[in-house]
Amino acid sequence: MKEDNNMVLANGAQLPAKLDIDDAEFEGYSKVQPRMVWAQVRNKDLADDTGKIIQPRGMISFGDDRSDRGFVEGIVFIEAPGAVCFERGEVECKSNDRVSGSRISEERNENGRPVEVFGFCHSCFYCKHGGEKNRPKCRINRALGFLEVANDEIVDAFLMNLTPGSEKPWREYEGRCLSYIREATGQRDRDQVPWHRFLVRIGTEYVKDKRKGVAPYYVAKFDQLGIVKGNLLTEVLKQREALLEAFRQVRAAQEPSAEDYLGKNGNNKTEDEEVSFP
Repeated sequence: MKEDNNMVLANGAQLPAKLDIDDAEFEGYSKVQPRMVWAQVRNKDLADDTGKIIQPRGMISFGDDRSDRGFVEGIVFIEAPGAVCFERGEVECKSNDRVSGSRISEERNENGRPVEVFGFCHSCFYCKHGGEKNRPKCRINRALGFLEVANDEIVDAFLMNLTPGSEKPWREYEGRCLSYIREATGQRDRDQVPWHRFLVRIGTEYVKDKRKGVAPYYVAKFDQLGIVKGNLLTEVLKQREALLEAFRQVRAAQEPSAEDYLGKNGNNKTEDEEVSFP
């Protein structure tokens, strides 16, 4: 991952060159039982019974009755990679860590030979093959625990789903944050990002895929806004342990939609997935 030590903010300024962070800030945290809904980039228009479009794609949608929004601003307090495998539009297996799946390992016959599927992701045939043009049948995703912030106060908490097309911009953003942390703390061997220390704007970006037959789509876009400190940092650390538990519960209960990953006709041509599985 290429290092970029100049973290430029959305307004053109830069983050402070040095940052003091306790070792404990890279680990676990505290209590309160928050409410949490899901959110994600909308990649299909929402229409009413007459076919009239009432909410166009391209904005951030939510799992409750609030309106779509162009962006949200706040703090990522946890990020977790995952994956999901569909069969005839239904979830066949899912993983919340890209280590093990929800189904027990079994042997199947694929292309005239026995292969191991499900179980551990590293040995599952579908994590490498089984899809269109020998791409993985299993599709990667990522979930972000997000605290919305306004006027230095936490105003909401939700789980932000990132589907395959948003993996590349997330990894690029992660690389910039990690480079900054290493430079600002002088800890060059760090491989973790204390996400609660960064204020970020998550918006959307329109992508025209150059590959034949792949329709344009929207991905998440990440713009750095600043560093979390003072009373806001204290409140985040105080609530983080309970937020993590709420995040796990919402994520475990979610059933991914095949249309978000495979397209309306199941043709696997909705988003760029030119990124590696674990």
